[in-house]
Amino acid sequence: MKIAHVCHRYYPHIGGVETYVREISERLMKKGFDVEVLTTDPFGEPSREEIINGVGVRRFKSWVPNETYSLPYPSMLSYLSAEQVDIIHAHNIHALTTFMAYIAHSLHTKPKFVVSPFYHGRGHTKLTQMLWIPYRPLAKKILKNVDGIVVNSRAQRTLIERTFKPSSKIFTVYDGVNLNHIKSAEPFNLDENRRILLYVGRLEKYKNVHITIASMKYLPENYHFYIIGRGPFKPFLENLVQSLGLRGRVHFLGFQPDDVVYRWLKTAHVFVHLSAVESFGMTCIESLAADTPVIANDDGFGLSETIALYPEHITVYKVDKEPVFKLARLIMRVAELKPVTVDVSRFSWDLIAESVSTIYKQVLAK
Repeated sequence: MKIAHVCHRYYPHIGGVETYVREISERLMKKGFDVEVLTTDPFGEPSREEIINGVGVRRFKSWVPNETYSLPYPSMLSYLSAEQVDIIHAHNIHALTTFMAYIAHSLHTKPKFVVSPFYHGRGHTKLTQMLWIPYRPLAKKILKNVDGIVVNSRAQRTLIERTFKPSSKIFTVYDGVNLNHIKSAEPFNLDENRRILLYVGRLEKYKNVHITIASMKYLPENYHFYIIGRGPFKPFLENLVQSLGLRGRVHFLGFQPDDVVYRWLKTAHVFVHLSAVESFGMTCIESLAADTPVIANDDGFGLSETIALYPEHITVYKVDKEPVFKLARLIMRVAELKPVTVDVSRFSWDLIAESVSTIYKQVLAK
């Protein structure tokens, strides 16, 4: 069975969608599937091919205004339309690469078409909110004409059903974590008196990393905040750190490979995830796998569902209702809970990949 995964970014870029596509692709290859990842190059580089952990990756040139939307060049559509595959699996309904996959499917009806929406209900900047107004009817049309929809939480399933009323079957499969690699990671040997806060993910305004930075003003000097990831909101965050006099206590680590991320997860005393909206809190589960307690925003969506799964180990901070100094108090209290012992074996990527392969077989059998 040949699968074409279509996504707007792929490793070494990090984020929920990027991680999901990578982990599923690599495991499906090991299970005997023929997998190719079709993605864009956010830096405008010419199209190129490469092999990453056994998976063929084809990056197409694109235009990325302000790191907001990746606009693929027509070469992606040409390639997809001519590609002989059994299933086109597009990821992220907000991304224009999904629209490209839809057009290719419409022109070349043989492949089955599966979409993982990662739908948040809205854009996260004024520009993306404006763009979403004309794009929403198109997104609805796409989801009305698919052979299967894969969502990563019950919350997202409910939102998709309420917003788009799709006619095809919806499959719910949680995201996964690399349990063995996380468990075996060695923490960094830092000053034992230092308390480590950690965030891993895209640097976007809606991720609310700036709120954690602001809380550092209320924390003792031995508290340090390490930020792993890249994104368009980084300059604002750097200016905020400068204005608050926190340059020696807030550390931007940029992109880090998985093994280094896992070491930081093991090193941290608290993982802080205050995003305004997530389809699911995968990095929260990774932190629990590393025995690190979590503070998360009760977003009324995917993070809330994640919190409900582990209410004793994920502490709630309500971004829109509670003052920043209360976050600082929570951080000091939760930091003393390290280590925590939690069974997150249900989120093994091997189990997740098995579920996805079963979905593919069901879709092809229709």
